[in-house]
Amino acid sequence: MRPALELLIAQGGELTFQEVLEGLQEELALSEEDLRKRLPSGRETIFANRLDWALTYLKTFGHVDSPLPVSYTHLTLPTTWSRC
Repeated sequence: MRPALELLIAQGGELTFQEVLEGLQEELALSEEDLRKRLPSGRETIFANRLDWALTYLKTFGHVDSPLPVSYTHLTLPTTWSRC
């Protein structure tokens, strides 16, 4: 969760899910093999799934906002946050 939140802060507090995903892939220097691993269902990659859960928790605790209740198409930091 922390790397996603730090990325949002570093990038000005406003990113799409895809931008967070790509930014963390680069920042964490994940191998292609790590990025290809899929859930047993085969529906999505493990990395995207874990990131989605991390963002769900950040939203639940009020650390990020998302305009759509089920989709993280656009993430922003709450206006009460200081961007130091």
